[in-house]
Amino acid sequence: MRDPFTFEERVALWVLAVLLACVAVAFVFAANQAGAAEAPPVPKAMPTPAPNYRTWFFAATAKDKDGLESDFSDELSLTETSRIATVTLAWDQSVSWSPSNPLTYRVYCGGKSRTYTNIVEAGTNLTAQVRLRPPRLTNWVVTVTGTGGLWFAQSTCGPWEAMSATSMVLTNPQRSGFWRTETGRVAIAKEVL
Repeated sequence: MRDPFTFEERVALWVLAVLLACVAVAFVFAANQAGAAEAPPVPKAMPTPAPNYRTWFFAATAKDKDGLESDFSDELSLTETSRIATVTLAWDQSVSWSPSNPLTYRVYCGGKSRTYTNIVEAGTNLTAQVRLRPPRLTNWVVTVTGTGGLWFAQSTCGPWEAMSATSMVLTNPQRSGFWRTETGRVAIAKEVL
């Protein structure tokens, strides 16, 4: 079988292979030298500001049918790990309770131990939801006027609730919904943020 390459072609291929190996080594060397240069200093992290978390203190009392109020319960404290808007508290029924002596409960809340600034009347319930922060203001004013009676619904499918007025102004409405007038009449709703 005859060799497909001549001697001169073989020498040229070997020289080309050696040149490619030299170029590859040069690239590796240059890359290592660039990596050996001193890296820029890592910037120092900014200190994280301390979160503005509060500690809340709670106590409860029971009141009998004659209006006599008990001493404060043991105090409960809650330190926030995030900004909490409301907290639900629960307790066991007082041993003084009886059907002839129903008790109502009152929950006290404040930012200092035994200094309570808020009172929540829980009634006869054994749980109470205490609002720690006021609800966010939406600052919405919605004006709905119509040429006929107004109707309101939570969805466009109804059920529709008849309103007694032909014009309503809602400031910071607590619920969203849809307004319409009697069939064939015009309703205009305007929202101001």
